[in-house]
Amino acid sequence: MTRMATNTATACCSRWRNGCRTACAPETRLARLGGDEFVLVLETLDAEAVNAYQQAQGVGAKVLAALAKPFQLDDLEWNCSGSLGLTLFGPHPAEPDMLLKQADMAMYEAKKAGRNALRCYSA
Repeated sequence: MTRMATNTATACCSRWRNGCRTACAPETRLARLGGDEFVLVLETLDAEAVNAYQQAQGVGAKVLAALAKPFQLDDLEWNCSGSLGLTLFGPHPAEPDMLLKQADMAMYEAKKAGRNALRCYSA
């Protein structure tokens, strides 16, 4: 990877992290899985699935909006976009690997839909 590509990737990841932090509650867990893949765990969603889904969509929209803001790097203006996959679990969650797989499938649906999209996993 060239220096510019590395700097651009690092800047995009930094914007993603900062966007997540401003869009989420302080107790939200954020982890970088690698490359350009991140996981957010929103722990304070409503117990009712419909309300939790709406809350998670709201957070996702804020994250995408924060990521979409142009930024300067090496005297050039850059734009980023994201594809978010969402999965919900109730009081008896599935195994973490299954939740990641569901979110990953939803993310690929978001990628198919175009840039700056969010999709929710549904069985």
